[in-house]
Amino acid sequence: MMKADLVALVMEKELANEETALSMSKPDLLQLLGGSVSQPALVPVKLASGVKLFPQAFTVHNDKLLLYDGPTTSVWELDIDKVNGKVVAEAKLLLNLPSVKKVAAITSLGDYLWVASQHHSEGGLYNVKLSDGTALECLWRNESGRVISGLCSSEEKIYFSDQGKSQIHCLDTDSSSIKLLSGKAVESEKLTSQDGLAVNASHAQCGPLTMMGKTLVVGDMASVSLRLVSDMKCLLSYHKTIDQLCEAFSVHSGTRGYRQKLSSHSLLGKLDSVCSMYNKLLQEVRDICGNQTLKPNGPHGSLPHVTISMFHDLKAQMTELYSLVATTSPEYVINPNALLSLPCEHHFSTMRQRYPMPTILQYCQQLHTVVQESVKRMTVSSYHYFTHKASFYPQPKLQEVIIPRRHLSLRSAATKKQKLQEKDRKLMQNWRLDYCAGLRNKFYR
Repeated sequence: MMKADLVALVMEKELANEETALSMSKPDLLQLLGGSVSQPALVPVKLASGVKLFPQAFTVHNDKLLLYDGPTTSVWELDIDKVNGKVVAEAKLLLNLPSVKKVAAITSLGDYLWVASQHHSEGGLYNVKLSDGTALECLWRNESGRVISGLCSSEEKIYFSDQGKSQIHCLDTDSSSIKLLSGKAVESEKLTSQDGLAVNASHAQCGPLTMMGKTLVVGDMASVSLRLVSDMKCLLSYHKTIDQLCEAFSVHSGTRGYRQKLSSHSLLGKLDSVCSMYNKLLQEVRDICGNQTLKPNGPHGSLPHVTISMFHDLKAQMTELYSLVATTSPEYVINPNALLSLPCEHHFSTMRQRYPMPTILQYCQQLHTVVQESVKRMTVSSYHYFTHKASFYPQPKLQEVIIPRRHLSLRSAATKKQKLQEKDRKLMQNWRLDYCAGLRNKFYR
């Protein structure tokens, strides 16, 4: 049993609350249940009718098991039940497939049975109607090195693997169109597996297939591994929400970003779109777990519930802030970038430069100076700082008017040197005592 099932049993028996049960490991949950949960075991199935079958492929159709018997090239329907503590099954001949050879996999979708044959010339992808069993049709034949082996179905689509070229294809039953789903065609004898996007990924030797939710599980026989082929729509939707947040708060990097400030209406609209996306992810997780009050903390496949709540609080507080500013000072324009955590972190790190853990009094004493310097950083006007002669600020426009040193002769440089007058020297000393005494000496070395 999975951990989610054990947590549900613990909650049902009221052995622990939800938070405690989610924090416990699987062995702890089993111990809490007293070892009363029995694990599944392999049980042989005995055919009640006495028919002896040699199944080579099977699938489930209408809660019944369909088996393909290799020696008789026929499909049987098994109704499995438990009688007197033994598992028995009633076998019923469903249809014969004498013209299909070397069947590797079967699956059912609607009223049709789909068959994958590995025969080099007469094999391929077949379908037959289960009601009459006569309309056998080959939709894709094995040719040009193609060998169909794995097969599964989901949501009006058939997925099958080409073992010859190590590719996975998808058949849309509505339009009867076949498209490549994953894997580059093998053009040499070297078999390799490589993860990546569908156009770049490769399978060494893809074989059996199955669907797990919306994820396709591929059995790679050459690399002895299971590989996953999943849709990227959810991932792209999640990245789209991150992009909307960057646009709302004018966050940019060296390669991609946004500099234009949005209006209050546009910003709140993007925050509402982000919150709606996270609510959708949260609801999907709750539906899968069967708990509408679940507060996921990460491993459930979505953002933690605390993070989702923080985004809802951010949206509500931004709405209140814009409403407050609009009623008091309509002409004032809020810069959303200044509301991020980075300016706050910079503010507190600057406050702790002199005192690692300042008291309330020390914090108040430094507040005016730190805020003043922060305002200087956010304004567009220029300020002059007295720094070391080796320090500089890279401003190309100012460097253009500076005379290069190589054009100055030694004589012209010597003639320009003048001795500092006494009154100018005293003026500089007094300025330093008045304005620079409380700062560290390392800035004036």
